[in-house]
Amino acid sequence: MTEAWVREKVHKLYWEDDINCAGTMLRCLSEAFDIKLDRQVLSAAAGMHGAGGYGAQCGLVEGALLFIGIYCGLTRAGCEKAADYCCEYAKAFENKFASLRCHDLRPGGFTEQDPPHLCEKITCEAVLFAYGFVRERMRCQKEEQLYRTDTGEVVLRMAGREEIQALTEIRMAYLWDEHGHLEQEMEDMVRSQLSGYFERHLGRDFHAFVAVDAHGAMTASAFLLVTERPAKPDCISGKNGTVLNVYTKPACRRQGIAGRLIEMLLKKAEDMGMDYVDLKATEEGYGLYKKLGFEDGKSDYFDMRYWIGQGNTDG
Repeated sequence: MTEAWVREKVHKLYWEDDINCAGTMLRCLSEAFDIKLDRQVLSAAAGMHGAGGYGAQCGLVEGALLFIGIYCGLTRAGCEKAADYCCEYAKAFENKFASLRCHDLRPGGFTEQDPPHLCEKITCEAVLFAYGFVRERMRCQKEEQLYRTDTGEVVLRMAGREEIQALTEIRMAYLWDEHGHLEQEMEDMVRSQLSGYFERHLGRDFHAFVAVDAHGAMTASAFLLVTERPAKPDCISGKNGTVLNVYTKPACRRQGIAGRLIEMLLKKAEDMGMDYVDLKATEEGYGLYKKLGFEDGKSDYFDMRYWIGQGNTDG
């Protein structure tokens, strides 16, 4: 978010759309953090410009506090932290602008002769202040996005270590989709390995990008396995990634979720300084991966595999 963007956005919302200060704050922050707001939320801000012009708490404060609550509910911060962040924000705002009251902040107070949108300048300053607070004080290191589908909204984010059981279940769903249901003994062994693997590697050299619905259920996944090896001409950093477990539950398919998760995964790979990311594409997924920029692999070598302990002899 730049000052020029804020000035242009605020001016348009005030003079072309006739949105009040609270609604302007909400719209600027939601666009900056890529969070889509329901119409009811935007309507709720209609009377928040100093309590409908009464001169009470400033709409710039009200709009930011409302957004903080929404943001906490959609991210790993959690609703339980919303009150703490709101209190902290109010104190910080008062320290910077000297008051929370619209009557004090509005230049010259309120008169019947006031021109419209008299607070445009302070609105730009407050939007930048609120953006900085959320970005620097609240924003999780794990990128999160709200994404609308035909079946409702899902949150796209990286999975945490407290979600190992859910990751195990979505891995099993992928394996069932790929291989059919496993015999119980085999399934038990796979589950045992998965829980240990996620515990050892998640957040280190393995990252899971997931979609979570409004009920907290994991509905889609894309895994990134990080590998570091001796450098070579096409991989100077020695670091590359492998995409695994691209899976969406049947009821949520063909709504763009997998593509968005892969985009987040590729951004993570870029941030980690990888030279490239590999994957093995099914016929169904090939078009999506091409659209996202993946290229067909070329090699002068044959893929070969040696199975340990299975008697790889010609006899």
